[in-house]
Amino acid sequence: RQLQSVFKAFIYGCIIAAIICIVYAIYQYAMTKYLIAKGTSVPDYGIDFFLKELFSLWMHPSYRSMYFVMALAAIYLFKEKEQHPSFLEKYFIPIILAVFVLLFDSKAGILSLLLLGIYISWQLIFKKKKIKLAVVGMAISLFIFFSLYFAAPQFAIRINNVFNAFSENVDVKKSEESTATRIALWSATKVLIAENWQTGTGTGDVKDALMDEYRKEGMLYALKEDLNAHNQFLQTFAALGIIGFISLCASLLIPLFVEWEKRNRLYVAFVLLIIINIFVESMFETQAGVVFYAFFNSLLLFSEAEPL
Repeated sequence: RQLQSVFKAFIYGCIIAAIICIVYAIYQYAMTKYLIAKGTSVPDYGIDFFLKELFSLWMHPSYRSMYFVMALAAIYLFKEKEQHPSFLEKYFIPIILAVFVLLFDSKAGILSLLLLGIYISWQLIFKKKKIKLAVVGMAISLFIFFSLYFAAPQFAIRINNVFNAFSENVDVKKSEESTATRIALWSATKVLIAENWQTGTGTGDVKDALMDEYRKEGMLYALKEDLNAHNQFLQTFAALGIIGFISLCASLLIPLFVEWEKRNRLYVAFVLLIIINIFVESMFETQAGVVFYAFFNSLLLFSEAEPL
């Protein structure tokens, strides 16, 4: 019951954050149109006010997407044990959270959402024999995704850029697109790791070492934006060497396998969500990532609640 109370607060906290984001986006959109109608020269982002960084107020969209997917996993794994869950918690809130994950347009968030959706669909079809419900859920998800793809140009561009980044015609060192930039960052970090694999550069020096490597590689955008490795595994390896890298992997994988054996599905979902996100972001370099991981890892791993 205590664990459910914590997650209920977290879920409704996500809903409050979603409401704040949508209200602020509507205000920005309406105010911009009003100023333009009055003859004032202001940037008109149009529907982009409801996407990505412009939409995710006060927090990077990747982190907020991670929070929302965690809330969705908690809703499914908790509510399926209830005899009569409310319509609000069973259908309305999950749909709202899923739509917002798409609007935040984080590729790691969309991938996490997709994997969670596949798992839930598999459970509904093969375990619970609720084929109609699974089909309806998948149809709604596809409708929302393609509506955004065709109605919001920036959303479509982000999805297309994932594939374009691997094209031979793209110079990843000069590109400012997020996927191409990450490929260049990972390549530069690997060079740094190869030179300092035993002990790393040190936590205090890794950022300066990365900047030097970007400078050598001619990665002007990475230098200008002062970017980290955008991969926590590589970031830790570069900073702490092989021992730090092994420690990070062990701290994630050992509890994952132990709790998998215990069928603690919510903890397994949490760790997989962390792994997906830290593969494309150095999330343990920020408060939003560290606090989320430390809190829920402790809460779920050491909870005396019945395994979910």
